[in-house]
Amino acid sequence: MPLLLSILLILQSCHSHSNMDDELMQLPSHKTESDPAKWKQEQKLQINGVKVIQTGQYTMVSIPAGLIFAQHSPKISWGSYPVLNDVACYIRMFRKVEVEVNVYEYCHDTHNRIFALSLARASEVADYLVDQGIDGRIVISRGLGNDKPIMAKECSNASSLGNSRIEIAFKEELT
Repeated sequence: MPLLLSILLILQSCHSHSNMDDELMQLPSHKTESDPAKWKQEQKLQINGVKVIQTGQYTMVSIPAGLIFAQHSPKISWGSYPVLNDVACYIRMFRKVEVEVNVYEYCHDTHNRIFALSLARASEVADYLVDQGIDGRIVISRGLGNDKPIMAKECSNASSLGNSRIEIAFKEELT
């Protein structure tokens, strides 16, 4: 009798799991042009100085570090939470398989200091995204120091030039 009960429970759980899979398969595709809510959220981000770049099933959200952090600080500025909330809302609109939080930093004393600050900032942003409902199992944070500058280094204005930045990249699961 216990064996029969175990088999019934397993079958029931398999059945409810397959219904969940069917519901997930009905989520919209990653094209924001065809989804007014995603497009509206993208526009809101761009107004706040955040860039959204899409290539196939990959999306990158690029945020100037000055919008989120005070200069030389690893802590999120109080005034930046609305921007991060908008970013989290936008990311939650997609079925993701991975979310990478990469932070680049420039113009500090040593390579070790640059790396440590970028790593601390990446961790702060990743933790906040998880707190906002992004699945922590798929979030990866990396502090990449001064790798991959996008403009010539000018230490006095590095943050405004875009070299100090947060890039949140995610790959959407295909339906």
